[in-house]
Amino acid sequence: MRRRLRGASKIKLSSTSTLIVEGDVFIKHLELDGAAVLRAVPGAKLVVERLVVRNEGWPLKTVSNNEEVPAASAMRGYRFEKKETYIAENTRVGTTQTVQN
Repeated sequence: MRRRLRGASKIKLSSTSTLIVEGDVFIKHLELDGAAVLRAVPGAKLVVERLVVRNEGWPLKTVSNNEEVPAASAMRGYRFEKKETYIAENTRVGTTQTVQN
């Protein structure tokens, strides 16, 4: 992960943020308050130049005793409620895609 953050000028995640990074993703500048998935398929690269994401994210919800949930969620006592997610992905093998806003 450290290699993917080399040269990063600013990375800011709120305490309630959820960030999923899959594949060859390099982050230079990211401000996240919510949920984001950054993904590159094998053989592709995704570069986050400057990205600011603010959305409802994936708030944690307490699991009630009578609620049917996967065993892992029942043991933890909470689950994610996936309200809103920013997704950036590169699915083109052999290419580098840059993301910024």
